[in-house]
Amino acid sequence: MLLSKIVENIEAISTNGSLDIDISSLVYDSRKVEAGSLFVCMKGAKFDAHKKASEVVANGAVALIVEDDVDVTGVTVIKVKNSRNALALCSAAWFDY
Repeated sequence: MLLSKIVENIEAISTNGSLDIDISSLVYDSRKVEAGSLFVCMKGAKFDAHKKASEVVANGAVALIVEDDVDVTGVTVIKVKNSRNALALCSAAWFDY
């Protein structure tokens, strides 16, 4: 599915990179990233997935949804106010509403 279709309903603060890329999976668990993944960085009570940004890119993620700035290159980075809300909207699009 095209990234542009997955993120069509989220309010992005900024977008760096192309939205015209094919996404193979939508994940928020860094251990499940594969080639072509869209990875959603979320902050939890004990862990901040933004710290895994470089690792998930190295493992094949082609796009990230983030709340905080991350230091990665070669991938599309979409910054949002609330990544949990963005994940819900992207999941709805992923499963064709």
